[in-house]
Amino acid sequence: MLTAFLGYVLVWGQIRFWAAVVITNLVRVIPYVGVTLIFWIWAGFSVNNGTLGLFFMLHFLVPFIILMLILIHLVFLHESGRTSSLLCLGDYDKVKFFPFYAAKDSLNLLL
Repeated sequence: MLTAFLGYVLVWGQIRFWAAVVITNLVRVIPYVGVTLIFWIWAGFSVNNGTLGLFFMLHFLVPFIILMLILIHLVFLHESGRTSSLLCLGDYDKVKFFPFYAAKDSLNLLL
């Protein structure tokens, strides 16, 4: 959702400007740091060209951050295995990542 919003704002028309104002103002409700955070996001006292530059940079970087988190998640899943749906205790009920989930994920990716 964040990447989609950042891409939406990059066109920078009148509607996108007000969308950026409204959505970034939602950060104000965070206690203690909301106002400071909004000035950092806006790169000033209002939505301006600095805000657009920040949104462009984040629109480019957020997909790579998401990909990195997915890969870290897969590494942890590969290391520890997944528990069965029976919620049995012990290691005997673990389903290892390879070959079962690797084949399942590869098939899903192919489809």
